[in-house]
Formats: sequence, structure tokens, C-alpha cells
Amino acid sequence: MSNSKEIVTGDEYTADFMSFLLRHGGLLCAELQKEAEKECSLEPDEITTLRHEIFLALLWAASKALADCMVLNSLHYSYFQSCCHSGVTYEERAAQVGAAQAKLSDRYEHYDKAWDHDMKVNDGTALGFEMSQFFFPRHRPVLTRLRCLVESNIQAFICSLENNFN
Repeated sequence: MSNSKEIVTGDEYTADFMSFLLRHGGLLCAELQKEAEKECSLEPDEITTLRHEIFLALLWAASKALADCMVLNSLHYSYFQSCCHSGVTYEERAAQVGAAQAKLSDRYEHYDKAWDHDMKVNDGTALGFEMSQFFFPRHRPVLTRLRCLVESNIQAFICSLENNFN
């Protein structure tokens, strides 16, 4: 029996990690959707928004937890490329990537402020509140149990990444 380890390329690792993010995001989306629909029905576009915003939140969480900047850069690059529509001109593609970068930067700024607040106050509620506002933009104020569910899932996700990928 050989003790050799399989060598994985950076692209393969990024693809696997991206799949992991999508799976985790899908599970969180289903859980939040189920919980939200106890109070109100979500339209298909709201579910799409929820899924996308969860993915952005998980990218942010990965940026907090992972020490490897090359992996983070690859994840961001993959995300930006996924935002581009096929059959567009170079200029249109550049505009789509620019819009995706601006949106991601905006989310990171909001989440970083909430995270910093939580670290100072040590109550952990600002991040869940901030994320849930983006997750459920038509249902404000977001129910406390949803904010707590968001917060606990993101915290567990960050801990999982820190323990398993660094």
C-alpha cells in the first residue's frame, strides 16, 4: 500500500472548494427558505436572491477564515467569471466583471463593519442582522430567528474552514 498523496492542481482545488461553497450554500438556502416560509411565501426571484446572497456571504466567510490568498484570489476569479454571460463582447464582459467586483466589495464592506462591531461588543448579532437584510430584502425587519440562524451558520462555517482548510 502506497502512502503517497495525490497532487491536486490549484484549479482543481478551487473547483472543489467552489463546489463545497455551493453545496453548503444550497443547504443553508433550503434551511432559511423553510424557516422563512413559516411566516410568508417567497417568490422565485426572492429565492434566487437568497441563494446568491448566501453565496456572497460564504465567500466573505472564506476570506475571513482562509490564510491562503492564492486560493481566495482563485475563488474570487471563479465567481467573477461566473457572472459573465456568454456571447458578449470584451467590453461587456469587463463591465459585468466590474459590476460583480463592485457588488462583492460592497458586501464585504458591510459584513466587515458588522464583524468588527461583533468583535468589539462580543454579541454576534450585527453580522446576522446585516446578512439577513441582504438575504431577505423584501421582508424587513427580518425575523429574529432567521437572523440567529444566519449568524450561527456563518460562525460554524468559519470555524469549520479554520479547522479543516488552514
